[in-house]
Amino acid sequence: MTVEQIKLLGPALKAVGSWCPLPGQPGYDENEEEMPHPGRLAASDWRPGDRARIAAYLKSGCPFQRFRGYSYCRFTCGIDNSEMGSRTLTDGEWAWPEGLAHYVESHQVCLPDAFVAAMERRVWTVPAVVLGRFLTSRHDAAGNDAAVDASAVQLPDGWMTRLDFGDWLNWDAAQMTKQA
Repeated sequence: MTVEQIKLLGPALKAVGSWCPLPGQPGYDENEEEMPHPGRLAASDWRPGDRARIAAYLKSGCPFQRFRGYSYCRFTCGIDNSEMGSRTLTDGEWAWPEGLAHYVESHQVCLPDAFVAAMERRVWTVPAVVLGRFLTSRHDAAGNDAAVDASAVQLPDGWMTRLDFGDWLNWDAAQMTKQA
């Protein structure tokens, strides 16, 4: 894809909350550890007064991607995989896995200040956004073709599912530097 084609597709959503797979789990590759483990981002003193609002915001995101299977908790805490979800949610600016609220509520995982500031600017309410032409996965959790509910989400014309992980990975690296 050329730079000109990418520009025509619109801005990428800022991805946050994606984790490395655990050994023995689908997608695990011992040579690829680009995504962080949530354990290194847990801090019990991080925003205790805002955590419930942050989790509620995360749970109220608009779905725009579905995957063929459920995620799982990287802390292996015993939560059922179905509760971790199989979708990516968005607020039109940021995108996150459906189970991210679990990490914030149950494991005190921190999120980037820029993401939380965006939540605060929106008074802890995900804006209504609409489904565009970009839904990349049209399968239910069992892997069957599923009808797309166009009333669920729409993004402005020109948007697509490009996810930019750069800020997330840079923020994670900065957290690691602070801990060292």
